[in-house]
Amino acid sequence: MYGVVGEPEQILLSRGDVVFALHKTGHRGGPNYSNDLRRMVYFRVSHVHHGQLKLQSLNDIWVEFQGIRDVL
Repeated sequence: MYGVVGEPEQILLSRGDVVFALHKTGHRGGPNYSNDLRRMVYFRVSHVHHGQLKLQSLNDIWVEFQGIRDVL
């Protein structure tokens, strides 16, 4: 039913929680049923040579993050 992505899993967060996600992570916002305003900030981090690496990054998610690749 959900193809290669798999069944969705809701992740519940608390105030101050942070989520780091790669560009290939399937995602979608859910409704806010509370009386509290939901504030979110998005940052997109890109490599200084992103223009040259962007096609390669579609298949190699760590190509622009050498420091992370070194510890994985």
